[in-house]
Amino acid sequence: MPQLICVVSQRSAVAIRRLDDDALAGNFGGVDWRGLGAIAEGIATALGKTQVLARSEIEMVQTLHPDGATSLLLPSVFMYHSGSPLSEADLTAVERVCATYSERITFRNPDCGATGDLYADDRPEPMLSVEQEQAVDEAVLETLTTLRSRLPHAVVIEGADRRPIAQVEGKLRSMETGLVGEAITRDVHAVIDGLSYRTYAAKLLSSDGEVISANYESHHDLDILVDLLRSQRDHIFQVVETMSDKGKPIFTIRSTSLGST
Repeated sequence: MPQLICVVSQRSAVAIRRLDDDALAGNFGGVDWRGLGAIAEGIATALGKTQVLARSEIEMVQTLHPDGATSLLLPSVFMYHSGSPLSEADLTAVERVCATYSERITFRNPDCGATGDLYADDRPEPMLSVEQEQAVDEAVLETLTTLRSRLPHAVVIEGADRRPIAQVEGKLRSMETGLVGEAITRDVHAVIDGLSYRTYAAKLLSSDGEVISANYESHHDLDILVDLLRSQRDHIFQVVETMSDKGKPIFTIRSTSLGST
């Protein structure tokens, strides 16, 4: 029997009423099946690319199910595994991929804002290996080719136990294919003046006075970056500059530059 692995649900419920024995009425136009399907397919692709599960053993079913005690229905995609029974460790690995996927598909603001999330006691360790994170990124980019820049409704991803893992809402991450021109890579002597866990943001002050608002690539780099922020130690950063199709420069700190000072 297929085993439930996760559920992708639109957070906005729909009202359904029976007109007669043969017909139902409701605001079906408010259901974003395209977005739900794209995210569910993206998660399935990510699970396959990370080798957590075989993509061929993942099945998806569109449903409308009751929203608690109300008469409203939630549009959802239930995802099942059709292979051998999964252990708790397997289901935990599925949740980690889902959480990383939701984190990486959302917009990353290079503005650091508050840095309190760096020092929270419950700040999680990276859930996946660097190779698995790259595989999830590939799945995310495939998803973005089928979605608009912003989801019309918030989408909740639940685990096999129906507890929420993550929520995807609002503006989505910019597509790399939307960049124009060639990437420019340069070494910058700088100190870190700001850093954020949630938004992958880093603010650099270079030795020649340039202020660079960038994104770092992985939470695996965060311990090094936090140490550099605390010590205010000068470091040589590899900064990659690209240009969006709207003419806005986008800066990324490459993880390959963070292994040494």
